[in-house]
Amino acid sequence: MILNGLTIRRNRARRTIEIHSIENNILSSRIPNYTCEVGDTVIELNGQNITSMTLPEVNGILRTQVLYMINTIGHVAVPPTNQITYDNGLEIRRSRNNRGAVEIHSINNNILRDLIPNYSCRIGDALIAINNINIVGMTFTHVVTLLRTQLLRSISTQRSVSSTQENLLRANNIHPDVPVQNRSYNQLLEGN
Repeated sequence: MILNGLTIRRNRARRTIEIHSIENNILSSRIPNYTCEVGDTVIELNGQNITSMTLPEVNGILRTQVLYMINTIGHVAVPPTNQITYDNGLEIRRSRNNRGAVEIHSINNNILRDLIPNYSCRIGDALIAINNINIVGMTFTHVVTLLRTQLLRSISTQRSVSSTQENLLRANNIHPDVPVQNRSYNQLLEGN
């Protein structure tokens, strides 16, 4: 049995085969730049169209072949037309540094300050919770829907070091939590 880091299930309502779970370490070793998510409909595996196959046939491919290509269709969750859509002053994106994380892309200070007066999040911070709902592990489209269909009352984030800063710190063997001291500059400030 070959492990490809992917499990699938039959969606009876849509009559499709969907991704049920992804083991990131295994799947990224097979397909380094994969973009599929849990809930996406699987169209092709290794160039084979699987739309008319049964679930056992597709599982047979996953068990006997090393996965090198997957083609999927994502399902964007659209709020019902009678539901209000909110602009909470935040735009988000998938993290470039941490696969699976959602980070803040832009902030409209006027809107967000009215909703959460003492917010401290910054662009690039990873989202942890929205309105005390843990979003870690949620699909990106689910987080977008949550952000647009609820009035923002609280937000939890985790500071992230940008990849440029991280590479620079790593190259100079500096840890981001250790303050850097430049004695000549400090001496200059003290008048020495």
